[in-house]
Amino acid sequence: MQQLQDGPVDLSPPPGFCPYVGLEAYTERDSDYFFGRERDERVLSANLYASRLTILYGASGVGKTSVLLAGLVPHLASTPSTATVVFREWQTDSFEAALKSACASAVERSAGKRVDADPSAPLDDLLFALGQHLRGPITLLFDQFEEFFLYHPATNGGVSFDVELARVINREDVDASVLIVLREEGLASLDRFRIRIPNLLSNRLRLRHLDMRAAESAIRRPLDVYNARVDAARRVDIEDDLVLRLLADVRTGLDLLGDSRAGGAASQATAGAEQPEIETPFLQMVLTRLWDAEQASNSRTLRLSTYESLGAAERIVRTHLESALASLSRREKEAAAEAFRYLVTPSRTKISYSVSDLVQFTGLTPERLQPMLQQLAEGRARILREVQPVARSVEEQPEPRFEVFHDVLARPIEDWQKRFATNRARTRQTRRRFGVFAVALALLAAGYFLIYVPWQENQPWGYMQDLASGETYDLSGNLVRIGRNASDIKNDIDLRPQNVSRIHLMIFRDLTTDDLRSLYGTTINARFLPYGQTARLHDGDILAFSGEAALKFSSNLARGMNPSGAHAIVIDGTRRSILPLADGVNFLSLDASGGIQQAQSDPGDSIMTVTVEPSSDLGRRVSIMTPVTGIKLTAKIDDYNYPSYNLPPNNTYTVFPISNVSDPPYATRVAYRYGTTDFQLVDVTGN
Repeated sequence: MQQLQDGPVDLSPPPGFCPYVGLEAYTERDSDYFFGRERDERVLSANLYASRLTILYGASGVGKTSVLLAGLVPHLASTPSTATVVFREWQTDSFEAALKSACASAVERSAGKRVDADPSAPLDDLLFALGQHLRGPITLLFDQFEEFFLYHPATNGGVSFDVELARVINREDVDASVLIVLREEGLASLDRFRIRIPNLLSNRLRLRHLDMRAAESAIRRPLDVYNARVDAARRVDIEDDLVLRLLADVRTGLDLLGDSRAGGAASQATAGAEQPEIETPFLQMVLTRLWDAEQASNSRTLRLSTYESLGAAERIVRTHLESALASLSRREKEAAAEAFRYLVTPSRTKISYSVSDLVQFTGLTPERLQPMLQQLAEGRARILREVQPVARSVEEQPEPRFEVFHDVLARPIEDWQKRFATNRARTRQTRRRFGVFAVALALLAAGYFLIYVPWQENQPWGYMQDLASGETYDLSGNLVRIGRNASDIKNDIDLRPQNVSRIHLMIFRDLTTDDLRSLYGTTINARFLPYGQTARLHDGDILAFSGEAALKFSSNLARGMNPSGAHAIVIDGTRRSILPLADGVNFLSLDASGGIQQAQSDPGDSIMTVTVEPSSDLGRRVSIMTPVTGIKLTAKIDDYNYPSYNLPPNNTYTVFPISNVSDPPYATRVAYRYGTTDFQLVDVTGN
């Protein structure tokens, strides 16, 4: 028989341990380092024993989950013959089965034996049966309950869980108590239980941010516990001046995230309050970053000078998000910006989605989303977490979901999205302005333009009707520009709504149309037109611009007129030069940044151009134009396929997007086509 040896439990922290948790919630294993909430724990415990239903609410990031896991759960666990169930898996359709399974497991652990329970029974009947194996109550702790309302909205027929939960609370023969924990703005959603649960809100507690004394305890006492468990050489002190500075810097209402909408009024309110409060997650984030910095320099003291060298609280909070996003490429950041639109709601609530969900919502490929999401969910500075849904059966393997790591990141993510969108819009405007300037340069190539002018088609080949005003526009020439006019840009069709981009869409004579990276997008018959993909118009098509202006297209046959003998030109916006390409001429150069630039004309009077920026992690790469079925080509750049355009015949000028891949400065080459034949497939390599 194996002999059990009594002895002291080794509580010494392992190497690399930090007594602060950053944006992580405190859990049961961190309970020895959890301070500042002792009074809240006592009040919660007393309410649970005295009432069958308690509601704990508070602002996002106030620390509700930490109080639950590191404070209340250890206290309840010390009471014999009781069972405690913590549940927050609201995002799955099978959450009721998962909850019942968790209840049975908790009772088995407490009773020390296997118990028989019918998982198909209603929750109240199940708890009644399980309670026969205990001498104390079963406590249900429903964390993040606002997500229940998010994922399971009420229907006309009601939700079965609503009924079962009400019976658990109302049945006197079921020895159970329920704690519902949710964000402050979720209180109103509880109204859907009001008819079934009398006195629904009579026992509610609000969890506030830490006051100054509690916050000081949360700073100092984890260090006391840590120092008591390590030898003298590993002990860490903290400067008193640093403690005072931290308490001043992370008060509620201070605009740590640069959100102008939240700063002024909140700051004034806090300044006038009798008792300032401390933003707990920001405090923990700052302490964790400070601890890491001191450990890296072999310092045994948390110092004010180190804190200031890190940029103080405001910079540390911003750096957490930026450091996670800085490792992403430009294309990965674009994918992240799209994913964040769904992972963070307009009300700054986080919501979890699988990669398959995000593929459907964003239109991006799994290969583009999965690595980016995984990268943001790893490391100390992670801003996402991977959530594994509960399986309905042993055979089921549900797809993992991703969600924002902590609610407090919702605001900096929103701020980052705005800055990213602004920078991208500026880049688009720069490209558009260059396109207009390049057209002007092309017109200066009088020999080409004057040859083409006599053949230019003046008869309308189609019509657009404004569905709001009824006004009809003729479509003539080789292309029609649609957008919002500005002092330096005049479109063929001027749309007034402010969300319409200044150069929004081009429609060519062959009825193909291209979105010019408009800020808010274009749809054709309610289908999104991605940038870089060409669509062909048909009679009756309805085009919506930025969701505000709508035009209906109808066609009209036009007389074809194909010039001959002309060649393509390349306009270099940097040197303001024009390069005619005669048959068989091959132009190859390396720009200042090492990118490969190539333009080639063949006997069919076609042109192919491509610009490749060197990859920061892979170095300079080969650019390949790969033939693809149909009229499109695919440029393979750094192992990613970038869609490109053919240059259709009969076009006075066709803007050809040379580079979709590089960070600023962007490639400045624009190709124009004066020719009669279709774009031919050409394989090009360069190094």
